[in-house]
Amino acid sequence: MVAFTVMLLVLVLNVSLVDAFQHAFSTSGSGKGIETRFSTLRPWLEDLTPNKDTTTVSKSSNPLIVDPIIGWALEERDDLMQSHKVTVGWGSPDAAVKDSATTVNLPYFPPEETALGGNQWPSGLATAILLHSPSMEQKLQGKQPPIGGADNKFREVLELGSGLGLPGLLVAQRYSASCKVTLTDNEVSIVRELAKMAHEQFLEQSLERSSGSNGEVTTAAAAAKVLDWLEVSEGNNDPPLARLVLGSDIAYQPSLVQPLVDTIRAVLDPSKEDAATVFVGGQADRKSFWELYETLEDTRNDESSSRSNTQMLLYRLHMGDWRAQEDDDDENSEIKARLSDAALNQRWNEIPVGLLWYQPWGALPSLTEFDYLATLNDKEGMSLTF
Repeated sequence: MVAFTVMLLVLVLNVSLVDAFQHAFSTSGSGKGIETRFSTLRPWLEDLTPNKDTTTVSKSSNPLIVDPIIGWALEERDDLMQSHKVTVGWGSPDAAVKDSATTVNLPYFPPEETALGGNQWPSGLATAILLHSPSMEQKLQGKQPPIGGADNKFREVLELGSGLGLPGLLVAQRYSASCKVTLTDNEVSIVRELAKMAHEQFLEQSLERSSGSNGEVTTAAAAAKVLDWLEVSEGNNDPPLARLVLGSDIAYQPSLVQPLVDTIRAVLDPSKEDAATVFVGGQADRKSFWELYETLEDTRNDESSSRSNTQMLLYRLHMGDWRAQEDDDDENSEIKARLSDAALNQRWNEIPVGLLWYQPWGALPSLTEFDYLATLNDKEGMSLTF
């Protein structure tokens, strides 16, 4: 009876989460033709002026920008062709910066799909943008000098609770020459779609495809695998090891925070601890995300007296509305149109997002010119939800 009650509560919470997401952010609009949504990542504090070396544009240099842009994401859904792709860029979305952007094809789920993993949650966009930061680029491209003679390259990357898999597929797409990505989820249907996308996107890199009894499908740059945190926490699952652990919007149920931390500890390669890093995005107004941060920090303090290697950085995500794409629209005109919307302060949902970053050695490098380290006062000043 108790187990049934717990399962019922989890089901109700999942349905409530999806309803809240679809009501607030509208996964799609009319369901006809091509629709786009443009989002930008902004500093936590407004009215900041970046250093002269940054590519971020401030309102002092471009009157269309109301505050500095760290990076951007342009989503495109075509419900007729059943396609979903996201283009992610760093800095201002102008032609010069767009050349270094990354376009990722995602699994398509219809607008009425109610599975949590079938939605593109806001923090996935923010996490993907921050993966383009210069410091992460160095690590993912394997160009960062060794620390203390140790090999600190991110060759093995694991994404937890992948869902649509934007951060993981982006790493596999952009850094295929230096990284092997394993995308994981506990929903078999999600993993099948991730495996399909990985195979289609990276087939040119590898003509070999293998499928084992454990549901794993591999290509040269990516693999998809079922992974249940509860099984890992209970010692009934032997997860793949990794040097970089990715995640976005994975701390949404308080009861899963400890199993998630146990899984993070289990997948970090102990033989490569000098190169291990956790890079997890989440909504900063959720109790469970702060609980994940505090639990991981407490866990590390049990093993080390230093707190300098665990931190949460805060940003603001401006997520636009879905908009029908005109026949003569192209990606550049869409971005310009959305910048005009930004100037008028119209049709933006501002979402507080955080980046939980941990590594067991040394001080963490800066991600952006506008990094803001979260404090207890920030937590207390928010209206926290589940």
